[in-house]
Amino acid sequence: MKVPQLKKILEIKSCHNIDWEDNYSWIHQDNILEVLKDKNKLDPEVKKQGLKEGIADSIIKVTGNPIVDIIKEYEHLFDEGPEYLSEDVKSFINSEEFVLVTSHRRENIFDKDSFENIINLINSTNFKVVFPMGYSTQRVLKDSNLNLNDNVLVIDPVGYLEFMYLLKNSKYCISDSGTVVEEACILGIPSIQMRYSTERPEVYEVNSSIKFDPTNKKHDFNIVHESAENLIGKTWSHPFGNGDSSDIIVNDLINLSKQNSFSKHGKEDYDFDISRSFLQ
Repeated sequence: MKVPQLKKILEIKSCHNIDWEDNYSWIHQDNILEVLKDKNKLDPEVKKQGLKEGIADSIIKVTGNPIVDIIKEYEHLFDEGPEYLSEDVKSFINSEEFVLVTSHRRENIFDKDSFENIINLINSTNFKVVFPMGYSTQRVLKDSNLNLNDNVLVIDPVGYLEFMYLLKNSKYCISDSGTVVEEACILGIPSIQMRYSTERPEVYEVNSSIKFDPTNKKHDFNIVHESAENLIGKTWSHPFGNGDSSDIIVNDLINLSKQNSFSKHGKEDYDFDISRSFLQ
């Protein structure tokens, strides 16, 4: 069963080497919002792509994104985050407004120019900045000639509850993580997505995120921050599902188990001729 693979298709595409502004692979940018908002239109689009990849129509199930389920189920626990944060972090924030930052992508931290652009972007905000920094990023920063301003607190990676507390209470976040900008969109937190291309273009379409391309030679960093600040207090409808994705997946697996129908990749299960695959 190829439902996990289809889940990736539902997130538009993996487009690390192409410009996200050109197209969205299986949904043209002119109608992406219309499709994403309407499940009756989304199902046929997903199935169309699945069929192109050789997946039979009868085994395609559109689920939405389980991250919505997780946030919906456990958001009340995020407020317990301070219990697990160090005193340094809590005293640094001290009930003041702050920006949350993460950066870990190899194409960003191991490219000298891109990394310098990221550091300059972070240094261009007047907000306090909390930066849970991965160890690879810490090593790159230490080996570089770059420095972060005094309003930036660098800490080691934190747990999920602490992180989601910081995200939920930040003014906006700056990140090259697809999941973080996704979670921010769901929580109603603006973001700056530090990516040349992304598999989460939906956040741009619903106006929850600002694009920052670290590979560009020239930037007006202040304008990037001003654009993010203009999103503070704005509302949007995220396109990642209703919070029932896990139920859909589990119920489907239960039904498949009861029907003993996990094996649906025989010749007779495809909606087109695959006899060439079985030639002797």
